[in-house]
Amino acid sequence: MNIRVEVERLVLQGLPISQADRARLLSAVETAITEQLTAPGEPWAPVAVAKVAAGQITLPDNKVGSLAAGIATATTRAIGHSGRGRP
Repeated sequence: MNIRVEVERLVLQGLPISQADRARLLSAVETAITEQLTAPGEPWAPVAVAKVAAGQITLPDNKVGSLAAGIATATTRAIGHSGRGRP
């Protein structure tokens, strides 16, 4: 199965992240979402989502990897709970 994840816009309210790290974070989020969607388990149904409100997340630090993993988890859960894909 081929999965392509493209995040066009990532809104980060109240997050102290430098402008230089924003592009790295966006790329890391796309990678983390792809990894979660390709993990073993029930297959995801193809879906195009215009907007995902993933809600508030609490993260242990402001490192790009931790932020990307937290954002990806919240996003895939939101997609699953929207009735598409798997929860």
